[in-house]
Amino acid sequence: MVSYFDEHGEWPSHRQMAVALDINSSNLSPYLNLLEAKGLLAKIAGKYRRNRALTDLGRQFVTDQEWQPRLL
Repeated sequence: MVSYFDEHGEWPSHRQMAVALDINSSNLSPYLNLLEAKGLLAKIAGKYRRNRALTDLGRQFVTDQEWQPRLL
């Protein structure tokens, strides 16, 4: 999400995230909800598409050198 945002100036769509993760887009919501519950993502009020963004904690998490994908 961070690299997409840095390159395009907006957050990726749910479909784009699903493609990047190689999962069916209908199965993406549980993952996003879990990341939101952990405080790593937040919903952007008033947006229907591209409606989730990394929180400060999420940005810190992905830039931390100790970050490992299995922790999600």
